[in-house]
Amino acid sequence: MHKYILLIFTTLTMIVTGFGGNVSAKFPKNIVIHDKPVMHRDIAFADFDDKQLSLESFGRHIFVLYFFASWCGDCIKELEQLNDLQNKLKKEGLIVIPISEDYKTKGEVVDELKSKLNVALTYYFDKDNLLMKKLDVKTLPTSIILADDGDEMARIFARINWDDPYIYGTIVKYLDKLNEKR
Repeated sequence: MHKYILLIFTTLTMIVTGFGGNVSAKFPKNIVIHDKPVMHRDIAFADFDDKQLSLESFGRHIFVLYFFASWCGDCIKELEQLNDLQNKLKKEGLIVIPISEDYKTKGEVVDELKSKLNVALTYYFDKDNLLMKKLDVKTLPTSIILADDGDEMARIFARINWDDPYIYGTIVKYLDKLNEKR
């Protein structure tokens, strides 16, 4: 399965570095695509009821771990796009895991997000920013694209356009390959 993930991110790399001609001028420069997956194990976060969850709780999927804060304007805008992306691709195996890095109470965060957004995402929480520190997340928003075994394939710093045809198409191709294996 890793070969399919690497193929997809190699394609992204070619686009970013200019192999795709004029495409590189339009493609975000804030994406880091790893030559070799970065292994992460024991990725844990909490749901609203403080139940500790891990990627294994969700089964075989491609994950977008999305680190955000409710006070971050770009984060809020991107949550809307990620909600749409998950709605389009959930049946194919994409799960977006938005992880709040707020210092507010969970109730305050959820209430604030509900007042700003009309999304069906489930929000998760990173008590004391432990996961953020463990994964060396330095800025918000940050998205980490993970294979189902927790291997990090790419990291996105700051906001991107998830509707970009290259990003969206790459995710769809990977999900198709994942589903062929099921």
